[in-house]
Amino acid sequence: MESKSCPRCGAPMSSINTEEFVCEFCGEKVRVRKTLSEVQEAMPIQKEVVYVREEAPQENDYREYDPLGVGMWILCILFPLAGLGSFFYYKSNGYDKKGNQAMLAGVIGFVVAWILFY
Repeated sequence: MESKSCPRCGAPMSSINTEEFVCEFCGEKVRVRKTLSEVQEAMPIQKEVVYVREEAPQENDYREYDPLGVGMWILCILFPLAGLGSFFYYKSNGYDKKGNQAMLAGVIGFVVAWILFY
């Protein structure tokens, strides 16, 4: 604080706790300025805690290498449209190998049907 006395009457002010108050003797409104060190002492220390969620690497990501099952192969060969639908379903869900095999089975089924009926 800059001064501990009233600027108008010079009366001592022993306890100054607020930034603005009225002198008890002359009624002068006194505004107290605090120094930077006093402001820093009055401020609580704030620590910021940040939690970061780390994704664990998946060692066995089966979706990329999981093959199409025998039943789906047979279904996609007998019904080529099922192979086309399965292709789009598996590709949209991240099963790339299954999607490619379903499309291949659908194409094989279409070619076999073309040869048998013509």
